[in-house]
Amino acid sequence: PEKKISFSESIDKNDIISFPVYAEVEWVTGKHSISFSAMAPEGWKVFLSNETVEIDSDYYKFKEVWVTIMPPSDVKSGDEVEIKIIAKDGSQQEEITLSISIN
Repeated sequence: PEKKISFSESIDKNDIISFPVYAEVEWVTGKHSISFSAMAPEGWKVFLSNETVEIDSDYYKFKEVWVTIMPPSDVKSGDEVEIKIIAKDGSQQEEITLSISIN
């Protein structure tokens, strides 16, 4: 099944947003690979601390990935954008949508 999470944030034009995302393995055992990608409007920069995490559920159930988002230098007050962070493990996909408005 696909999971989707959405949230909104208002920032100043010089702000940098950074937050953790947790890749978690439930109900299964063994090694799993989860890949992360980001989709953002032109000029916006999205950095992921890891694009792929390996989870061996015999030893731990989750791993942390840090997401850092930087607006472009020409962003203006009132601008609104949507950024998607996508996690895939081969059989399912999860999506986080962040709606950002500039103060």
